[in-house]
Amino acid sequence: MKTFSVNAIAELLERDRATVVRALREVPADVKERGQPRWRMATAVAALERHHQADDDDATDPALTAAYKKLDTAIAAMQAAASLERRRCMAINTVKPLLATTDRMIRAAGRAAGHDEELVALRADHLGTVMLREFERPCEWSFEEALKIIGI
Repeated sequence: MKTFSVNAIAELLERDRATVVRALREVPADVKERGQPRWRMATAVAALERHHQADDDDATDPALTAAYKKLDTAIAAMQAAASLERRRCMAINTVKPLLATTDRMIRAAGRAAGHDEELVALRADHLGTVMLREFERPCEWSFEEALKIIGI
């Protein structure tokens, strides 16, 4: 597991060191190396996102919230479908386009908020993976098959 110091995280994500320190203040280190705390990049990115959300009362994008609800509704309908064939059909024809739209919106919202492109990509990729897991299980696809089907 690759871990990073506060200084390394700040440099890699092109963020102010003080911002990274504030974001990680209450986050337990993933490991300690020579007595110094170190975090995985995913831990640091999640902490920075939470920190940014807490600092920005206007961070909630109503259009993105609506897209998440629409995607959640489509996934629930797909999961409730009786047959595997029907679930797979709904996944490809209904859920797949909503996943693509939501991904574009997540990336656009991150850029509009002034986030670094790497942070935007990391966040969107992480959320996409989480959403893909909801897509893959009911259709009885492997993760690799689901990735191929949605075109990643």
